[in-house]
Amino acid sequence: MLEKDISTRMDKLEQGKNKMFKIVFERLDDIDEKITPKLAENRRKIGLKN
Repeated sequence: MLEKDISTRMDKLEQGKNKMFKIVFERLDDIDEKITPKLAENRRKIGLKN
């Protein structure tokens, strides 16, 4: 009985951890989209051509 209780608790902790990581990475993606500069599609490129 004790092993089953421990297994159940571990499963619940893992599910909670997965939800938390999903939220954290979604927020980081949102922040990244906001701070990444948007470049114009018709911008003039600089550099050497091959």
